[in-house]
Amino acid sequence: MSQEILNAIEQCRGMVLGYLNGIPDARAAEQPAGQVNHPAWTLGHLLLVENGVVHTLSGKAAVELPANWQELYGMGSKPTSNRAAYQPLEFYVSNFKKTRAAMVDVIKSYKPEDLEKPFPDEKLRSFLPTIGRAVLFAGLVHEGYHAGQIASWRKAMGLPSVGM
Repeated sequence: MSQEILNAIEQCRGMVLGYLNGIPDARAAEQPAGQVNHPAWTLGHLLLVENGVVHTLSGKAAVELPANWQELYGMGSKPTSNRAAYQPLEFYVSNFKKTRAAMVDVIKSYKPEDLEKPFPDEKLRSFLPTIGRAVLFAGLVHEGYHAGQIASWRKAMGLPSVGM
């Protein structure tokens, strides 16, 4: 995968982390004005997805997540405003760094032609047909989508906007 694509994936992660600036940890599970996906849930969800892609492509997870992680953050999970149900923001941030480093290492280990091979997880293959598509989806599309949710949440909370 080209360095330019890796740079874009890193830029997207930087955007997510930038949107966390100034969010008080105690308020990270609030759901103002119908904003259901608050930062605590969103970060856990992104961590689950990227860790899963790393595991699928490398055979090992980048980080060990608690046993209830899928239940809390997986598809179909329902975010709650109960702050005690979630980890401190620093937990997500520190593990984000580990999963992103592992993702970049996995990407760099592949030859360009490997990225055109079928994604190993057959359950997701209809949606993510190739390794390259899965990496781009996890690192850019999915993460960018949820970054926008954090930006909207900030606005609903009355927090100042942050530059990208």
